[in-house]
Amino acid sequence: TDGGAVIAQRLYHNFRSFRVFDLSEHKLTNQNLLVHPVALQRMAEFLQEQYYHQGQTSKRKPVVLVAPKDESGRCLVVGYQVCTPGEGNKLGSAFVQAAEDVGAQSWHDLFDTSVMEIMANDVERFKAELLRIASEIL
Repeated sequence: TDGGAVIAQRLYHNFRSFRVFDLSEHKLTNQNLLVHPVALQRMAEFLQEQYYHQGQTSKRKPVVLVAPKDESGRCLVVGYQVCTPGEGNKLGSAFVQAAEDVGAQSWHDLFDTSVMEIMANDVERFKAELLRIASEIL
């Protein structure tokens, strides 16, 4: 239900290289589930597939999904991209670089760099820097 509501309310920004769904200031029905990276990645995959199957694009654009902020003021952010073998995770590299470039307070494990937590007050600067970096590499 939340994925459909996000689409119906048009809670996204469509850029040339990817889509950003920023839910950091929104309340969702299943908000308690979106504190888990896998649930957020599944929602990102769902959103990507919906736009692909609606025929709005001939390719699957990478998706950046910012979850609602938690009690500590952090937002979980995931990047979802369908990669072909040997392509590598360009979006994950862009995540790390964007967080470093803007000095955002962020936390991530080194295994999957396209999943990180960012302080809610750093989200806008992170998105702007991610847009700049991703437009060069995606």
